[in-house]
Amino acid sequence: MPQKNSKELTSLKKKLLLCLGLTLVTLAVYRQVGGHEFITLDDEWYIVENSKINAGFTRDGLIGIFTETHAGNWHPLTSLSHMLDVELFGLNAGRHHLVNALFHAANTLLLLLVLNRMTGSLWCSGFVAAAFALHPLHVESVAWVSERKDVLSSLFWMLTMWAYAFYTDRPSVRRYSALVAFFGFGLAAKQMLVTLPFVLLLLDYWPLGRIALRGHRFENPVRNPAAVSIRRAVLEKLPLFILSGLAAAMVYIVQQHVGIVKSAAKYPLSWRIANGLVAYIAYLGKMVWPSKLAIFYPHPRGDWLLLPSVVAALLLVGITSAAIWRLRRQPYLAVGWLWYLGTLIPVIGLVQVFDQAMADRYTYIPLIGIFIMVAWGLGELAGKWKYGRKMLCPAAVAILMALSACTYHQLRYWRSSRTLFEHALKVTRNNYMAHSCLGKSFLNQHNYQEAIKHYDAAVKIEPSYSEAQHNLAVLYYAVGSNLERTGEREKAGQQYIKALQHNRKHQNARNHLAAVLDQLGKINEAVEHGAETVQLFPDDAAARFYLAEALAKQNRNDESIVHYRHALKLKHADAKAHNGLANALNQQGKTDEAVKHFALAVRLKPDYLGARVSLAECMMKLGRIEAALEQYRQILRFEPNHVEAASSLGWIWATAADSDLRNPAKAVESARKACAITSYTHPKALDALAAALAASGSFSDAAATAEKAMRMAKAAGQNNLAREIEKRLELYKSGKPYRMKEFSPAR
Repeated sequence: MPQKNSKELTSLKKKLLLCLGLTLVTLAVYRQVGGHEFITLDDEWYIVENSKINAGFTRDGLIGIFTETHAGNWHPLTSLSHMLDVELFGLNAGRHHLVNALFHAANTLLLLLVLNRMTGSLWCSGFVAAAFALHPLHVESVAWVSERKDVLSSLFWMLTMWAYAFYTDRPSVRRYSALVAFFGFGLAAKQMLVTLPFVLLLLDYWPLGRIALRGHRFENPVRNPAAVSIRRAVLEKLPLFILSGLAAAMVYIVQQHVGIVKSAAKYPLSWRIANGLVAYIAYLGKMVWPSKLAIFYPHPRGDWLLLPSVVAALLLVGITSAAIWRLRRQPYLAVGWLWYLGTLIPVIGLVQVFDQAMADRYTYIPLIGIFIMVAWGLGELAGKWKYGRKMLCPAAVAILMALSACTYHQLRYWRSSRTLFEHALKVTRNNYMAHSCLGKSFLNQHNYQEAIKHYDAAVKIEPSYSEAQHNLAVLYYAVGSNLERTGEREKAGQQYIKALQHNRKHQNARNHLAAVLDQLGKINEAVEHGAETVQLFPDDAAARFYLAEALAKQNRNDESIVHYRHALKLKHADAKAHNGLANALNQQGKTDEAVKHFALAVRLKPDYLGARVSLAECMMKLGRIEAALEQYRQILRFEPNHVEAASSLGWIWATAADSDLRNPAKAVESARKACAITSYTHPKALDALAAALAASGSFSDAAATAEKAMRMAKAAGQNNLAREIEKRLELYKSGKPYRMKEFSPAR
């Protein structure tokens, strides 16, 4: 008995040392991601520009991640993890990356422990886990924050396998419930787990030895689970298969709805099958020789795939036949190979999502099957050679060191969008996606010349790529806004229209076109375009807002109010929508309700000076002079040279009916400041100065200033203001100051 305990203790020490070593090596290799930036592809959609995520934990955000799609997917658990990161680290990209690395390290340890528990082979399990941790093909899943869904869903994949190992030891409802729960959480992180029930069936044969094939049952030397029939094994997993079916159907519907599933016209079934066959072999090639790895591989799209696909099909059939032929003697070969084939099916391109031919991230789980084949195959092969056992350990260490070096080097390309996409252009051909994303990177750096060069290249390679058309429009818009060039804004509008010709459901292009039409004064077109956008996307808050803005400019306030309210239902914390609604309500004379929305706008965005000015004017209308004074003071805190605020403060301190609010000295000082800012050419500022001078007893100066203000108002076509000033001029000439009884719209 003591001898047995000693062996168990030694085994435990080895396991702990192996776990510690794997953790340290994995984190050492991936440590550099702590200094990496967000990537312009997807990271902006998922986190940086996603208002539901980048605000951290909010009520609207928490509801939204469960009820709405997210960048063409529905994965609430992944969105929740991004929210938590923002809550803890803000938008510090390096911290977000390090969380991915920690998940990857956790997945590595769980894989080691699960395989060791199922097989009893610590060193083979350790090699599989180490290869999983250190292979460069897995860099994309770890070094890209948007691929949190990969590492998080894989965590629940490993936990599901762990729970299954416990369940097969001693089946019970409690253990099965844990299994289903982990699987459900995994599907809520990413629907890639739909193939996991199939993998569990493979594990039932090897290494668990629960089912027999062709009358043969694998005898596990460390485990002896109860034997079950194939029928029983399948029925046992029926709830998991049902969850998988529901998840697969849901993600297909979501992706079809948002338009990222490509049509059969663009990608015929024959092309998709051919590309899938070639991809299976290409992934194996990159596993053996991981060079020329890129974030995006353009789809070849053409009949030239026929010959490569035939060769690939023959290779796949040959390997599959060989693995099945060796099923009894080397069951790990068939299990590992079928693991690889089966887990790649959802992402092999039979349903073409986006335009990539393949993606390194798709191998995160599938390559485990190949690593199993290699680990147990080399272990068995080494046992047949005289010096095999002695050579096996150094060979395994050499392989893992080479993988570590490649991964460390590959991670350097992921430092920034620029380094990543410049590398992609070097190792791929006709990569319009890399050109487009590199263009966006230069646009963010305000390097417009380089940005235009790359966007133009993207559009030339792939004219139908609406995102590049859209980004080129964004560039023209940015140039037009920064340099105040109407011509560039016209170009932006034309480019947005081109993007929509290729993809009429491009939401960003639609909303940005609405903004451009509004700025160009094409209000009728803006209304027509906005109505069409709202019909396509009734739950798009931005579309509702832009339509409301255009309707308000046509003085169709009743209709604009309806759309402003709808926009705020969809996105309550929108300062611009609150301000727009308040202006429309104010136009209808609903000042009290307008005040509430102006107040919400400035609460959400304290430096929203336009809303503060409107709020102050409404306060004046309602006779809440002190509240108006406070708003004008706040405006001057944000912008000390704000003419409207300085002028209005001078006016109130000079003309307030309440003597406690009047302060002639301050009135003169504030009004002179407003006049100085405008070189004494602003009629309202001069009017305020005249009133302030009269309040301080300088009536002759007040009259002279009022006469100048009246001339300026007439010259500017402000006839109502000119008439009001003329009335006040008569008071100053008779030696009387002006007292404000109520707010005058003329000012």
